[in-house]
Amino acid sequence: MPRQCLFLFLMLFPLCVSSAWAAPEPGTPEYAARMVYEGGHTLNFAMMADHACMTEQDREELKTFFASQIEELRRAGVDYDAVGYDFSQVVYTLVEQDRDLARVRIAGPYAIIMPTGTEWDEDPDVIIVQRIDGQWRMCGDQSRANMPLAEYRAWLEGSGSVAGQAPVSGPSPVEVTRAFCEAVYRIDAHTMEANMCRAMRGAGLVEMAENARKEFDTMGVDWSKVQHDFTGLRYELVRQEGGMAEVRLTGSYVRTHPVIGGKEQQEDQVFMLRAEDGRWVVCE
Repeated sequence: MPRQCLFLFLMLFPLCVSSAWAAPEPGTPEYAARMVYEGGHTLNFAMMADHACMTEQDREELKTFFASQIEELRRAGVDYDAVGYDFSQVVYTLVEQDRDLARVRIAGPYAIIMPTGTEWDEDPDVIIVQRIDGQWRMCGDQSRANMPLAEYRAWLEGSGSVAGQAPVSGPSPVEVTRAFCEAVYRIDAHTMEANMCRAMRGAGLVEMAENARKEFDTMGVDWSKVQHDFTGLRYELVRQEGGMAEVRLTGSYVRTHPVIGGKEQQEDQVFMLRAEDGRWVVCE
């Protein structure tokens, strides 16, 4: 999943968990999935980072992002310390396990407990976890989480291969990447879906976008009033070979809002695209 997608959709609240159900046992794939899911939803850096594969740069960026989101919530008038969560109805199911790889389905409603009342929401997902040095962690390409593990393992072992031929017409890889990224920033689920591959469409990103909009509504933030400045972003075609392409995003994006104020976000990441149904689509 593109990094800013992950960060953008983790704009949620702190943890206050009810545990009326039998929680997954530590050391299992389901437990790793739970830690990542609940840690991400509650802006709990340690919980999430300890159960996901991350570089040091990823960890620092995630830590900074979580801190900035907590500060934004407080500036928006949200009593962050008084907000809690109830994950007691969320169920983590082992769908498939093949040696050091596993797929876990996450389903069921959770509650956002605020001083003004309780809001229920649902964020179903399927994630891939991998056992590394004896510990299960969320790793790999989550856009392929709906693949059977045999196919996913084959992809891992042969991911350097070039697939298909380049489209003969339509938007270029750079144009598709720009449209996708700007849709992510705007939380425009329809445009996101139109520019992502089938594997990503099945990974729950659209649902995550819709839930992010709902979270802002819950906080009383009218997202339609956000102003976006994309002029500082740069897109560069790094590589194109057959039906595969890489586009690098660098520069800065600025958003402003009359309630939550302004924020500048620096970008430096690479998107993978592939040819699908005769056009370029973002797939990693």
